[in-house]
Amino acid sequence: MCENSHLSVEFITRKGDGVILYNGPIVPPEPEELLVPDFIFLDIERGQLRLMINFGSGTLELRPRMRKAVDDGEWHRVDIFWDTETVRLVVDNCRSADISELEDGSPPEMDLSSCEASGVVPLFNEYLNLNTPLQLGGMHTHDLDPLAFNWEQIPPPRPFLGCIRNLVMNSQVYDLAHPGLSRGSEPGCPQMDEACSESESLARCLEHGTCVGNFVEAKCQCHPGWTGPACLTPTVPTTFAKQSYVKYALSFEPDRFTTQMQLRFRTRDEHGELFRVSDQHNREYAILEIKVCILLGF
Repeated sequence: MCENSHLSVEFITRKGDGVILYNGPIVPPEPEELLVPDFIFLDIERGQLRLMINFGSGTLELRPRMRKAVDDGEWHRVDIFWDTETVRLVVDNCRSADISELEDGSPPEMDLSSCEASGVVPLFNEYLNLNTPLQLGGMHTHDLDPLAFNWEQIPPPRPFLGCIRNLVMNSQVYDLAHPGLSRGSEPGCPQMDEACSESESLARCLEHGTCVGNFVEAKCQCHPGWTGPACLTPTVPTTFAKQSYVKYALSFEPDRFTTQMQLRFRTRDEHGELFRVSDQHNREYAILEIKVCILLGF
């Protein structure tokens, strides 16, 4: 029960309907019991994501207007942010957002409707009160009556078929390999493991890399110092002297939202530029350099 909360989870599936996450009542209330109707519910309905959340004063439902269904056999990430008044749902770090950058230097315009949805919590409750087990990939409940909890509808207990990983709540990572209760589930992601073991090269990937993939394809992500389809070829270092450099022209357009770069270096110089990436006219750039700062105390 926090004023500001952040929950994130990743999933992969080929099924158009299924519960990803539920936390709320699991049994009907006793006659003399204090009614706690609060719940949070995240599911897939006909390939689209839906979030229902209830602080005890009514249910808020969020559905981002996504262009692409999430039952495509690829990994997707969901982030849920809420405070005492508002709730925000973000899908895949909003990589599908439409961005317009003008040449006059004005701030870029972003259309987030395809990847984000937000709303205001119905008055007057301000906190999500939960004291029941967190459930993933389905729901185990006993004949819940929506009238008993003042709900407009019951979250549908449709089973999820796929894999779930990286569940994080307020910076705390949940270990999904050791649940308190499970049925029809197992640690790991067999479908992805099968994709990684289909070829001999991918099977040897674990020597100097990590096999990453989805239900469609898999590839090796090499550790620093290794390259090649199976990460079996050591990279060749390059020696740089004063005023020397190497320049690369990319044959592809990088992702607009995320770019990963890695390098290893060794030097005795206190100053020096390691790499620089820029556009054709050097108006947009990023520089990584060594710069020693001297602090003087008096």
